[in-house]
Amino acid sequence: MGLKLTKEARIWEHLEQVETERLKILSEFEELWQFLEEQERLLLARLEELDKEIEKRRDENIAKLLEELSCLNDMISELEGKCQQPGSEFLQVRYWILDTQEPWSPGVKCQSRTHRLCRSNIIFFCF
Repeated sequence: MGLKLTKEARIWEHLEQVETERLKILSEFEELWQFLEEQERLLLARLEELDKEIEKRRDENIAKLLEELSCLNDMISELEGKCQQPGSEFLQVRYWILDTQEPWSPGVKCQSRTHRLCRSNIIFFCF
């Protein structure tokens, strides 16, 4: 009978160790789960910020492109008008552009990058 109690005591002891280990694993799993949920929340918030930043930059780029397009359209219209001028006036524009090497500007709103682009086109159109 003493041997039987000793075996049962060991069995209960092992069962308690298994239960303790199971609870420890469950606790660690719960901590990891909470950590991952927090990481997911942080990453989703960061993703939302990035989406907003991309949308803002896209809108800014579209606005800049529309402004440049408008400027180019204005320049095209003005150049078409200059091409309708008598030859002597038309050649004076060419001479002024080639002589001064300054960007030709139809309006204040156009940016210098557009000026350089259009300046080379003006010279081309005037030949």
